[in-house]
Amino acid sequence: MGGSPLTQETEVQAKFTPISGIPQIMKIFSRISNSFPSGVIWTKDQKLKFKVRLGEFSQIKKKLFFLAPIHFNLKELESNLAKNKNKSCFINLIHLDGSFFFVSEFETHEKSTLQFSLPQLLYRVQRRKNDRFTIPIGTQLKLEYKCSLSSEKIYQQKILDISITGLAFSCSKKDSLVLKKGEFLEPLQFRLKSRNFYMRAKIIHTKPLSASDSSDAIKVGIQFENPSKEDQDFISYFIFEQTQMRPKGG
Repeated sequence: MGGSPLTQETEVQAKFTPISGIPQIMKIFSRISNSFPSGVIWTKDQKLKFKVRLGEFSQIKKKLFFLAPIHFNLKELESNLAKNKNKSCFINLIHLDGSFFFVSEFETHEKSTLQFSLPQLLYRVQRRKNDRFTIPIGTQLKLEYKCSLSSEKIYQQKILDISITGLAFSCSKKDSLVLKKGEFLEPLQFRLKSRNFYMRAKIIHTKPLSASDSSDAIKVGIQFENPSKEDQDFISYFIFEQTQMRPKGG
């Protein structure tokens, strides 16, 4: 037998905490919906699965509104639910607070939005890491920074991946000599679509980008220092848009 959607799709610890009571559940959705958390929806027979993003939670209607994938097939979902005579689906949302797993009923579809009912029970699972988006080959995202050991020089490097809590970039071995674990890059600047980011970031690690000894490239992982809620929300939505534009299986 296959495992449950929760164990198949998320990195979790053994313990999970059930949360009941409509007021408490509504409070959680009101909080996490502000950051457009990503997630996965499965039909109960586990034959249909697709990625989503929670776009809105209505306290008045007690409804969840999910942003559907670009190539979402509504007829396939409706056919599956009708065949099983059950509109309930498994849903798993990923947030800074952890993973939230629940069962909810599909109600309707409007434009690019899927409407689901408010669940009666919610499970919170502590997760190990944040969503991290790897920049596709051929896409150029650059960042600039100064570091404490070379405060006058401005470095420009290529971003390798990004999440709401940090990013990784590549640099030469020569440039990596001034990058020490625990040191801060300030100011750190980069641009995503129409938004410019100005941050302070801590160096978490430096390691060879390739296992080849002849490679000159170094991968540097950094953590944002006290990023604003607005910056995190924009990065979260950027990741969602980019993942939806990638071809299936890519």
